[in-house]
Amino acid sequence: MKFKKMITIAAAIGALSISGCAQNSTNEKKDGTFNVYASVYDYGARVDKVMIESPVTLNGDSIKKDTFTVTTNNKSTAGIDYENGERTVEKVYVSDKNGKKADEGKYVVVELETNLNTEYSDVLQWNDDTFSNVPLEVEYKVKQNKDVETKEGKKVELKLSQDKFVQNIVDEFDSGESKDGIHYRDYKPKADGKKHPLVIWLHGAGEGGENNVAQINGNRGAVAFTTDEAKEIFDNPYVLAPQSPDYWMPEFAVGDLVLKGTDNTDKVVSLIKEYIAEHDDIDENRVYIGGCSMGGYQTWETLFAAPELFAGAFPICAAYDVPTENMDKVKEIPMWLMHATIDDTVPVQYSRNAYKHMQELGANVLYTEYPEVKVEGQDYESHAVWVYPLNNEATTEDGTTFFEWLASQHK
Repeated sequence: MKFKKMITIAAAIGALSISGCAQNSTNEKKDGTFNVYASVYDYGARVDKVMIESPVTLNGDSIKKDTFTVTTNNKSTAGIDYENGERTVEKVYVSDKNGKKADEGKYVVVELETNLNTEYSDVLQWNDDTFSNVPLEVEYKVKQNKDVETKEGKKVELKLSQDKFVQNIVDEFDSGESKDGIHYRDYKPKADGKKHPLVIWLHGAGEGGENNVAQINGNRGAVAFTTDEAKEIFDNPYVLAPQSPDYWMPEFAVGDLVLKGTDNTDKVVSLIKEYIAEHDDIDENRVYIGGCSMGGYQTWETLFAAPELFAGAFPICAAYDVPTENMDKVKEIPMWLMHATIDDTVPVQYSRNAYKHMQELGANVLYTEYPEVKVEGQDYESHAVWVYPLNNEATTEDGTTFFEWLASQHK
């Protein structure tokens, strides 16, 4: 959706007069840099702050909320239109190099508004033609509007240019490619002489491609298992996030659009086996697999192809009317299915049917159906039921959390 901002003549004149404060010829002019930081939220990766590095030590009292203007200068990597704009600044303060607030220092943290509906904060761009998210070339501009002072009280004018784009946690995932050509990102625990479980996350329809990053930027599916809470519960797990070169499904329809994918189940199984063989501290009795939407479909297909590999599974709002004739192959694998009643992307009946048939087989299966998807009073897209388990908010009847339940499963 396109948005246009109406700027009155008075506001424009005011902006000119404010920016003029930083143009005083008596000010000391200095070159500085800034880094742009992004984090992965329930609604995907978003830029949530910039951090300025000044060549001189600044007085924290001279920095105000409106001292700097932050605007995007992003570029599409898919050759499609992209609209840039000004970001809303929430907080500004001088800090040490680690971002901790200080009375004086060479660093300035500019925290940016970041919520479900924040404009211009994206790291990914939606491509309607390919029905997929593609990475943006993330570039920002930071302009000083008002005077800032050094710790000695001298006024300084900073000319700022971007240095790095930093993706929190995402940058901790390495990139890899299997022998069969499946790209993946993976998170490895520090070697400590112990065995660690492996959690495999399979992305949804919109995160395929060759970029090898959209699958962990689209939502918290992979990064959720690297939080301090998850590390403690799972005892520092490995996390593996393969990327489909197109779509996990060989074919699916979105309205009048019919999209062609590739059956990569054999390649996914080979990747998992390769990965386990390459890391001898993976506990083969604690390998878990799950995914959302089309990733739920691929979860089922991978389970059917190699049930012996897995200790637990979690197909979330799976885009799959699961064939009952295959369920007997996986009845020994503990599973937790989830779906939202109001899901208008994938029928909730798919998960209901799968749960019913697994129950009839005597399987160890749980099913949680949420009436809607609402977080902190905000209505999320009705398909996004994965926000509950990935925030460890799904619980069993006895209060066991999703992470606790999954981590307790052993072959």
